[in-house]
Amino acid sequence: MKARGQKRAISIYASIVVLAISIAVSAFAILYGFPADPARSPVNVALAQTASASNILQEAASNMPTAADNIPGAKAAWTLMVYIDADDSSLEAQAINDFIEMASAGSSEDVNIVVQFDRVPGYDASYDDWTDCRRFLITAGLTPADGNELLNIGEVNMGDPVTLIDFVRWSASSYPADKYALIISSHGKGWEGCCWDETSGNDNMNLDEMHSAFAGITEFLGSPLEIMGFDACLMGMTEVAYEIRDYAGIMIASEHAEPSSGWPYDAITAQLVEAPDTDSAQLAAFMVDSYYASHAETGYTMAAIDLSKIDSVVDSLGILAQHLVVYTETDSDAVKEYAGAVMTAIEEAVICEKHGARWEGSHGLAIYFPKSLDELNQAYNAGEVSLANDTAWEEFLYGYFTYEGGNGITEARAATQQYYCKDHVDLYDFCRLLIGE
Repeated sequence: MKARGQKRAISIYASIVVLAISIAVSAFAILYGFPADPARSPVNVALAQTASASNILQEAASNMPTAADNIPGAKAAWTLMVYIDADDSSLEAQAINDFIEMASAGSSEDVNIVVQFDRVPGYDASYDDWTDCRRFLITAGLTPADGNELLNIGEVNMGDPVTLIDFVRWSASSYPADKYALIISSHGKGWEGCCWDETSGNDNMNLDEMHSAFAGITEFLGSPLEIMGFDACLMGMTEVAYEIRDYAGIMIASEHAEPSSGWPYDAITAQLVEAPDTDSAQLAAFMVDSYYASHAETGYTMAAIDLSKIDSVVDSLGILAQHLVVYTETDSDAVKEYAGAVMTAIEEAVICEKHGARWEGSHGLAIYFPKSLDELNQAYNAGEVSLANDTAWEEFLYGYFTYEGGNGITEARAATQQYYCKDHVDLYDFCRLLIGE
């Protein structure tokens, strides 16, 4: 069944390539073989053809077979999909190491390990120095050498949500499973997004685009992902968890920055292959524990969050924000009560959390809280962040920045655990300090 699904996907992609070539030939003929039309210049015609090609490619991707189209039969227990955006000079070399780590275990009858790997020109020349984007089924001992891929999809924009959706569609159609986990390996900046792509003008996937991508993935799969993991800096934010809460059961992410070595894929894949009956919560906890163990000397942060509990966190946060009125009349008892409710909701949402001695105020979820109005990123209030739209948190920030004078909020903010991005602070720790603990 896996082979048949794979052939179907390859056939569709072959058709797409032929169609794209035909359109390119037509555009060439228009530009160089036909006389110019005063009413419609050759340049405009070519641009129209290019736009048409893009639309056709997206339509073809949308017509990939759905998960329900797979012929009934044996499925793997898990398909682990790893979306590696190494189209970046600082990530390529380590991404190759991550690939090799996955291949130390490789796929099995019960576990599919599938990778989309985009490399960048001009840096790491190992493994034949290819620089486009390719898809692999990771088998034991496989290397990312030229010819080992299942598909070469050419140069793509890894910051485009369509690219991510297409990868998951292909993975699930070719390698169906009872459970699906997706890991995004890239640069990250919390609510500002992830997956910056150097050869696509440093475009990235912002939070609104991530929402669209995960919605499309869930629609295709017919159910949310079991696990959504971010092997990227700063993605362990309340804003991120709230944005994707309907599209995955568990989110794994770090409040702080990550080292370049990232996740220990050798340990993670070995555990999954050895125990494919592992449930989502157990696997998520193992991912957090193994990440922390591999970086014990530096003590980075990592947490697994139950996304079914995020609405409770955000609802309680919204009530707290409404009571954080920055005037002398602030009801401190009410603030303490609602801050405690936020802390309780976070405790219930966090499945597993680890942090080092340098990050003692970490509890799993950060929130955006810049230090001044000048530092407030206007994109936070531009419709990209659902939490800002759905709660009074953003209104609280503006009210706080316009207030003059000292108060308990200022002291709490100053003492709260902050991270590599100083605008990110631990939400639980902030509430704890509001209460005065």
